[in-house]
Amino acid sequence: MTRTMVMAVGVAALACALFFTGLGSLPLFDVDEAVFAEATREMIQSGEWITPQYNGTDRFDKPILFYWLMASAFILFGVGEWSARFWSATWGVGLVVLIVVFGWRRVGPRAGLLAGLVAATSLEVIVLAHSAITDMTLILFLSGGLLAFYGAIQDRSGASNHRAVIGSALLGLAVLTKGPVGLLIPALIIAAFLALRGGFLDTIQRLPWRAMATVFALVVIPWYALELHARGWSFIDGFFLKHNVRRFTGVISGHAGSVYYYIPVVAIGFFPWTAFLVPAGRWAWPSGWRGLRNPTDREALGLFLLVWVGTVFVFFSLAGTKLPNYVASLYPPLALMVGVWADRWVGTERSDRWVAGGLTVLVVVSLGLAVALGGIPWWLDWARERFPGTPYLQQAIDVGAGPRWLAATCVVGALTIVGLAVMRRRAAAIGAVAMTTAVVTVVLLTHVAPVAASVMQTPLRDLSLRASRELTDDDVLAVYGLNKPSVAFYSRRLVTVVGESHFEEIAALFAQERRCYVITKAAWIDRWRDVPSFRVLEIRGGYLLASNEKEKGL
Repeated sequence: MTRTMVMAVGVAALACALFFTGLGSLPLFDVDEAVFAEATREMIQSGEWITPQYNGTDRFDKPILFYWLMASAFILFGVGEWSARFWSATWGVGLVVLIVVFGWRRVGPRAGLLAGLVAATSLEVIVLAHSAITDMTLILFLSGGLLAFYGAIQDRSGASNHRAVIGSALLGLAVLTKGPVGLLIPALIIAAFLALRGGFLDTIQRLPWRAMATVFALVVIPWYALELHARGWSFIDGFFLKHNVRRFTGVISGHAGSVYYYIPVVAIGFFPWTAFLVPAGRWAWPSGWRGLRNPTDREALGLFLLVWVGTVFVFFSLAGTKLPNYVASLYPPLALMVGVWADRWVGTERSDRWVAGGLTVLVVVSLGLAVALGGIPWWLDWARERFPGTPYLQQAIDVGAGPRWLAATCVVGALTIVGLAVMRRRAAAIGAVAMTTAVVTVVLLTHVAPVAASVMQTPLRDLSLRASRELTDDDVLAVYGLNKPSVAFYSRRLVTVVGESHFEEIAALFAQERRCYVITKAAWIDRWRDVPSFRVLEIRGGYLLASNEKEKGL
């Protein structure tokens, strides 16, 4: 095995280590992770494999593929956090491998390796690879489809038709993962690229449209047709109109934001490689009109990556509903852009003030993070005094040595990066950025995130598990004033959800002869003083578990 192949295996192994570390050590977080996991658990329990249901009610937020994938992991490995996140971590590794292979074949081995290294150590990619939500699955299929189509467009060999058909199948899987956006975004990107590059009609005419449409239809139509037949208008209204059209034209669930919303989102999500976006963008920018209408291979690739990033960014910036993960599909082209640029940078001695500026910002941010992370115990004490009513802050929190290790890693990493850059050991400096990020990630996942979870999510999980042990099928578990799907997942039962403004409903449940448990905020305990059957069973981390059951012996 050559040295380059060993390095490629090393990048894939690094991705595995980063994405699978701590995968099952944290509780599922509310809201999205717990909703997907509970809907999948109910799917297995009920045997309803066409229509996802959460808490016994049809859920039209997303198509079916991710639920099927998660169900396969639950069946193989058991119902739990590791299984729920398994496919996201697996597809994360697949995305890194895809980027390495594409960069290797289109530009060269070093470019592919650097691009894969960038993808594996980008903040948002790491987060999504640890999240039991659809985004990493969508990113892989969408990216694979777009890169396959790029190969079909640029190459006129007999293999181009095969690439186009493969791209159609992958985009079909993207549509089966997240809906029409899995086709709309790639179509806009490809159309804009061809319009700018030229040769639009010639390219369109030589693509195997019949085979592409057939494969796409075979992937997409069966489930959509079955769901439409089973649920009719409620599916059209809930899925297409509410969660697609109205998410773009309006604000759903209060997730609003300005047109500038995604600027800081991308800057943070692509950290630490944000420092190199300006020089990488300058490399990708076409060199005049000739670079647009008659591009070289390098110019065509740069243009395609810029169009990909720009289309995703502008599309979701114009949408009414905004969430940080909506633009996650632009991180693969950013990784390729930085990787290909870095390949050229490490191979030249020429200085670049944009690189120097980016490294300066990276070092300053790293040192700032060292101060912020190292001072977590002090910040907690300050917050406890400033916000005495905050439930999470009322308990003593032992943060351990994790923040100090993070601070030390940031300082050592920043100094190492500067030293290597000054000595013009550029490949080593890129490696130092990646390794510093990797160490910080491992420390966060093993020593910091568990502490945060023990305060924010573990108490709710433990109360739910206690309810699952003590309640029978005839009893009632209610949640008052909380949007916490993890209660249903960990209690393994349907939950009665009562809004904060409907206290009379929860009081009526407690007045019944049926045994009823409720999980709510501990800070609201005074609201229950006039409910004679109310008895507190346990208080944890700002939440309380109560019952209408009389104490034994009374």
